[in-house]
Amino acid sequence: MSTIPSLPAPGEQQFPRRLLHYIAAHPALRSWALSPPLLSILLLVLIVRQGGLVVDVEDDGREKLVNILYAMMESIFGMTVRTLSLSAVSRTDELPWSLFRNHTPRHVPSQESQLSDVRPRIGSRKSTDLEVNGHLHHHLDKDHLDLPEVLIVTGLENASGPVQMKICDYLTKKRVEARVGNEDRVWEFEPVVVWVRREGAEVPWWVTDHFMCGTTVDPFAMDKPPRGLLPGAIIPQPYLKTLSLLLPYTHIHASISMHISNLLSAITTHPSLHSAITSRAVRAFPIYVRAHRLLVGDFTLPHLFEVKLHQQDSEGVGSQNKKGLGGGTGGVDSWNIIAGEEPDVNGLRQEGDEEDFDGWHVMPANVQGVWNVLMAHRVKKRREREEVMWLVKGPAHGGRRSAPGGSIDDLLDEIIRTI
Repeated sequence: MSTIPSLPAPGEQQFPRRLLHYIAAHPALRSWALSPPLLSILLLVLIVRQGGLVVDVEDDGREKLVNILYAMMESIFGMTVRTLSLSAVSRTDELPWSLFRNHTPRHVPSQESQLSDVRPRIGSRKSTDLEVNGHLHHHLDKDHLDLPEVLIVTGLENASGPVQMKICDYLTKKRVEARVGNEDRVWEFEPVVVWVRREGAEVPWWVTDHFMCGTTVDPFAMDKPPRGLLPGAIIPQPYLKTLSLLLPYTHIHASISMHISNLLSAITTHPSLHSAITSRAVRAFPIYVRAHRLLVGDFTLPHLFEVKLHQQDSEGVGSQNKKGLGGGTGGVDSWNIIAGEEPDVNGLRQEGDEEDFDGWHVMPANVQGVWNVLMAHRVKKRREREEVMWLVKGPAHGGRRSAPGGSIDDLLDEIIRTI
């Protein structure tokens, strides 16, 4: 009988390969053959925790994909999950209550019951989660209202403008407000949001901007979750937090920073592409590059990292509530951290830390590794007649004009190949 592999400690030799092998071979998954690309993107999103994930899929594959995502988040990462199905008739007044979790035993339902209880019914406008739960607040225990750690959303592309704006407002403010009886209540709202989107759907850029990663999958090429799969934490939350705290130790050389800047400039001025490269996307891009470096390359833990990690854990609760001015905790200089724009990991960096990590640098391959994941859902092709400025300016990326039939992936590949 083969031995069960152990969870590799960050920094161990061949860390990335051992981590993926540990997940795939874990007996709790009952030999479930996972999708390595989807698992890798989920790991990126969970380590960085800035912006959600858009997964484009054909209509007839959405139900299966929701079940796969639900099982992966609950059984691999041990996170509480809620599904939210929206439609053109969804209303903003129903929205807050549809985000709360029902207090039922958490498990992955059998295949026969998956779409009849916990999971959303997709494709039927008369039976969406939100419409069924329009009066959910009458049945919720007001003393035990919990928001999920993961929110899987379908139908956001079909929702009305006010509903889309309300969802974006929750994601921006990171809180949910609702009236319970005669009392106005506020809950912190910082879930990992996975949007299962109909492939080819037209969505406003200001909605897409809240989702840093995007991918397209074929659920019918994936295995369904096995029956009786139980919730658990094959990869525990503290483990992911440790990887997050290692991000600032991953050095980005000035030449790589310039390379990233040139890439983003090229995509925004490309004559064949409309794009939404916002300040939120520009800030997040290098952080995802760092995360990619952690997941695909070997590294050595910083000197006294475990000691500093323990110190931050013991001091974190008290320091989060302190107020200050300027650069102090809670001061002006930390407002971007409070707003969720940057991870609060700067306290772990010490003078002299970098001198022990000459080899722990981001490489161009790490930029290439996240390029399509971060950009493909933020661009769309122009119609050929809109490319008239090409005749005046020429290509910003210095390459040849792409053939009219080139796909978005082809154009993105051309940009990163020629910059």
